[in-house]
Amino acid sequence: MAFYIKLNMNKKYFLPIFFTIFIFSQSSFSQTVGVLRNDSGSYNGYTILAPVRSTETYLINNCGQVVNQWSSAYTTGASVYLLENGNLLRTCKIDNADISFGGVGGRIELYDWDSNLIWEYNYSSPTFSQHHDIFPLNNGNILMLAVTTMDMNEAIQSGRDPSKLEDGKLYNEQIVELEPIGSNQANIVWEWNIKDHLIQDFDASKDNFGVIADNPQLLNINFLMTSTTDANWLHVNSIQYNEDLDQIVLSTRHLSEIYIIDHSTTTAEAATDSGGTYGKGGDLLYRWGNKEAYNKGTSTDRTLYAQH
Repeated sequence: MAFYIKLNMNKKYFLPIFFTIFIFSQSSFSQTVGVLRNDSGSYNGYTILAPVRSTETYLINNCGQVVNQWSSAYTTGASVYLLENGNLLRTCKIDNADISFGGVGGRIELYDWDSNLIWEYNYSSPTFSQHHDIFPLNNGNILMLAVTTMDMNEAIQSGRDPSKLEDGKLYNEQIVELEPIGSNQANIVWEWNIKDHLIQDFDASKDNFGVIADNPQLLNINFLMTSTTDANWLHVNSIQYNEDLDQIVLSTRHLSEIYIIDHSTTTAEAATDSGGTYGKGGDLLYRWGNKEAYNKGTSTDRTLYAQH
């Protein structure tokens, strides 16, 4: 026997009936060590958390008591989602000696409510890795943030100033849409890469040479917010999806910006500046947070400051 209840964001989650005691009598429990305050201003729902350096994920109520717990063989990555059917989708951190900046995961796992592993997928190699965030789509697919390595020759061909290649390579930020298959496979059904949407005014011999301020739909490959010139120049750390508009939102910490791109394109269109619902291909539809990044302002015009 089972029933539906409403939780955060007015979503319906499927929970076994033996949890009704937590739903209807939370206020009768005493405060735990982990909860410092629970008053009328608290949202009446649950909180899911995956502590850093832990293999555990917890769903707690407003009294700090564990409603459910999932156990993995891997420490958490930087993202975890409780799905509407009660399954848990989480990223995991696996070893990668070649790509090792903060937020690198490399693995995705899907568990049922009873902590049984029902799907696992590694996206990690010396030249690419999942990192930071993922986002579950309503059709069962998963949007995944990843980086791929551009070697020095490719980076210079894309207009990068060689003096800004401290590591001798550059990370291209990538979005991959996965269709889970079986217990440990996936089809890549859509892909977008920032390296297809770059501009620069450093080297006139390169194809993407242009006026930065006239092309806000493109990313200046030589703009840096800090003195660091290492491979991880963007550090995209969050991905969200607007189903109504079929748009993807990205957050880049190192450039202090948020970008919106079109998800309705084909993979081929996503590598160009045409196609899709909005006719812009994979170019940026909108950006916000730091006008200095595209020569439309100065540091005093910034709105975001290394959001994370």
